[in-house]
Amino acid sequence: MAAFWWLWERRRGNPHAVWAFILTVTWLGLLLLPSLFITGSNFDRFDRSMGSFMFTYVELSMPHQFSPSTQSIDDVVDQLKAGQFRESTSIFKFITQHPGLYLGHLGLSAAKGLPYFLHSFKFMLIPMASILLLKAQRLRHLLLLLLIAALLTLIPAWLLSYVRIRYLIKFFPAFIALAIAGCEELGDSRPWVNVVIWTSGIGTIIWQLIYFNDIWVNSHFL
Repeated sequence: MAAFWWLWERRRGNPHAVWAFILTVTWLGLLLLPSLFITGSNFDRFDRSMGSFMFTYVELSMPHQFSPSTQSIDDVVDQLKAGQFRESTSIFKFITQHPGLYLGHLGLSAAKGLPYFLHSFKFMLIPMASILLLKAQRLRHLLLLLLIAALLTLIPAWLLSYVRIRYLIKFFPAFIALAIAGCEELGDSRPWVNVVIWTSGIGTIIWQLIYFNDIWVNSHFL
């Protein structure tokens, strides 16, 4: 985000734009410095992610077996730890030791996570796309910046697990606010955009109400 802002401001002729990037990187480094002292910089020591990864790996792989297993995910994970993945004590080791399996996992993770984008933003994806395609001048770059921030936040989840609704929903208020503001700007010259934002908003609310009970019960796991 800092690099994006630096390039944007430099394009607008700001001679001091680079300082925003330098200061952001500096204070981020200072915030992360204590963790490096506590845990070190060795990637092999960050083994908590391996536990999360193994459960997700089994969860995604089990439905694709020709002979469905009656064992629980916990039992299958224990078998993999004692067997094929015995030496994979970290994500880094797993990737280097089993690159083919990891690429297959990424494919399953992407296929599992894509529908959640639709379930999270629902019909509001239409006005968001309108702002980018029709190039709303005042807010288009802010929405683009938010998209970049969302991608950089969600990619780690995709690499270790899969993108769930609870990962996406944190961006929902900002996306909705920018989508509405952008459509109001476009609506001055394109009245049909106002119809799109109202229709999408009402449709999203109805969709949410239909599945409200499921969201209420399963919100932590989504």
